[in-house]
This record gives sequence, C-alpha cells and structure tokens, in this order.
Amino acid sequence: MAVERAMAEGDCARQRLTALKPARRAALYAAARSAFLADGFEAASLNVILKTAGISKGQAYYYIEDKADLFAAVIAEALAVLGARLGSPLGDDFDGDAEAFWAALGAYMGRLSVTLTDAADLATLGRRLYESPASLAAAAGPVAELHAAVAALLREGQACAAVRDDLPEGLLVAVALAAATAIDRWFAENWASLDAQEAFRLNQESLMMIRNLVAPGEKTQSGG
Repeated sequence: MAVERAMAEGDCARQRLTALKPARRAALYAAARSAFLADGFEAASLNVILKTAGISKGQAYYYIEDKADLFAAVIAEALAVLGARLGSPLGDDFDGDAEAFWAALGAYMGRLSVTLTDAADLATLGRRLYESPASLAAAAGPVAELHAAVAALLREGQACAAVRDDLPEGLLVAVALAAATAIDRWFAENWASLDAQEAFRLNQESLMMIRNLVAPGEKTQSGG
C-alpha cells in the first residue's frame, strides 16, 4: 500500500549508502546510530563516528555529504524498521467502511505504543529528531516521506468516507500534519516518563483528536 511504501523507502542518503559493502555499511550505521542516540544530532561528532566505523573521511564522502546526510539516513532506516514491525496501518487490500478505517488506525496506534515501549532506541531517536531546528532540517528527507504517507492515508480515508472531502487536499493535509506532528513531538519528548498503560491510552486519545479534526459530519466524541 502507498502508506507502507512511503514509510519503508529511504531518502537519497540512505539509497547512496547501499553502494557501500554490507559490512562497511553496517559498521557505519551502528556507529552513527550509537552516537546520535547518545549525544543527539548537534553534539555527535562525525569524526568519532567515522573512526568508530573504521572509515576514512575520503571514503565516507563518496557516500555522504556531511553529518546531516548521515543523520537523515539513520532516521530513514529507523522509520523503515518501525514500518516493517508495524505493518500497514490499514492492513492489506483494505476495503472497509469509515468505522473499519478508524478501528484499523486504532489498532495500528496500539501496535505503535507497544513497539515503542519494547524498542526504547526507536523512541529515543524520535526524541533526537525533535531536539532542535537543526536536527529536523537534517532529517527533512525522511520526514517528507512520512508526510507523504499521512497524505496517502488521508486519501484512503476519503475513499471510504472516513475523512472529509469538502476541503482542498492541501489544507486538509496541512491541518492533519500539524496535529500529528505536535502529537508526535509531545510523545517523543515525554515517552520516557509514560508507563505502558498510559502511553497506550494517550495514543488512542490522540487518534480521536485527529479523527475529530478530519472526519466528516459532526465531531466524534471520545468514549474514554
């Protein structure tokens, strides 16, 4: 499905890095991931990353332009791993109605909550993504892929009358993305302080807020 493809595809940096021999690529990813997890984008040292990976600057610059390029590749890889673990938000060949659409998204958000609870590194990378304007700018490629996935999901929602179609697509996408980004950022910054039950509840309530924004007709009331 379009949503799953958009989450799984890497940006240009990640595609260039596939030209590296597998062992070298794995070493570079491991070193970069470790550095960004520990220090964040701005504080991490590209020199230290390359030294840890056993790759010279001359070799590295055949595959990356700078530290931002490498950070984008690491974030893209993390999103691909997350997408593979979660599967498609709507399942394969979705042909349900509006309620089935929102139920499927509710189940997806539940899986997301469980996955991030079990995979602390992925949650930490999400927090690193939002640490500064520089980190967000560095990851512009994979973030754009994620935004494309949201837009595709909204179109699928319109096809089954789960999402309103009385607004220009650009406006609808902008509103949904603004809400989703604010929610995502809040979770990234506060995930470590949430227990599993509260994280699950807030994930479901966050989806309800987005549903209230984009569903047609009267606003849906939360059952919780």
